[in-house]
Amino acid sequence: MIHETKVKMAVFGPGGQRILTLGEDNAARLWNAVDGNAVGQLLKHKGAINGAMFDSQGNRILTWSDDGTARIWNVSRDEAFPLEKRILDFEVRSGTTLGSDD
Repeated sequence: MIHETKVKMAVFGPGGQRILTLGEDNAARLWNAVDGNAVGQLLKHKGAINGAMFDSQGNRILTWSDDGTARIWNVSRDEAFPLEKRILDFEVRSGTTLGSDD
């Protein structure tokens, strides 16, 4: 499965073996940079994804979105993900409040 709309951002993972793309379809997609094949499932949000980053080992991805959430995805195994998903809801008022809905 590819993105349903335009890709607006792409990020190489540590070591350059994987690429994460962010589409205008509110989804992120992990790719094998060597053979170009998609890895796992789409990482979906309910709103536009504004950014993403890998952790230093390339085992987790953090995505943040206009839907008011930041999600941590475990991508340590290439077969499928999310193996683990944590959602952080946040509000921006006079300050920033972070709370987990685990």
